[in-house]
Amino acid sequence: MGAGQGKPGDQVDSTGEGIGPLLDLVEGRLGAEDRIYEVFLDPGDGQGQAWFHDRGEVLGRKSYQDGRVCIKVRLTEDRAGPAMLRPGSGGSAEDFPEATLRIGEVELGNASPLETTVLMISAQRSFDASMQAIQTYRSLDQRAAELGRTR
Repeated sequence: MGAGQGKPGDQVDSTGEGIGPLLDLVEGRLGAEDRIYEVFLDPGDGQGQAWFHDRGEVLGRKSYQDGRVCIKVRLTEDRAGPAMLRPGSGGSAEDFPEATLRIGEVELGNASPLETTVLMISAQRSFDASMQAIQTYRSLDQRAAELGRTR
C-alpha cells in the first residue's frame, strides 16, 4: 500500500497524527442514526439547557439579542421525542417509559373522512339556506320601505 491509501486507522502513528480521519469515521458510524436539531429556549431556562447537555451532544449554542438561546444538539431517536415534548419553564410532565417515537410513520386520525365530509356538506347547505333567508328578508324589507314612502 502506498502513502495515503488504506483505512483511516492505518495512518495513525504513535504521535497521534492521522487520528482526525479515524475519529471522523467512528463518529460517522456511531452517530449515523442520530438527528441534529436546533432548539430555541428562553434565556432563563437553565434547566432546559441542562436537559439537552445531559441527554444529547450539544454541537453549538447561539444567543440572540431578544434573549433567546438556540442550541444545536444531536439526539438519538429515543431521546428526540421527549426532548421536543419537554415542558417549558414552570411546567411539568410525566415520563412514559413505554412511549416510542417512530420517525417516518403516520398516525391515523380519530375522525372518519366520510363522516367529516358529510358534516361539511351539511354545514355548507345550512349556510347557503341561511344566506338565502337573509336575502329574502332584505328584499321584503326593501319592499316594505317602498310601500311606506309617499310619492
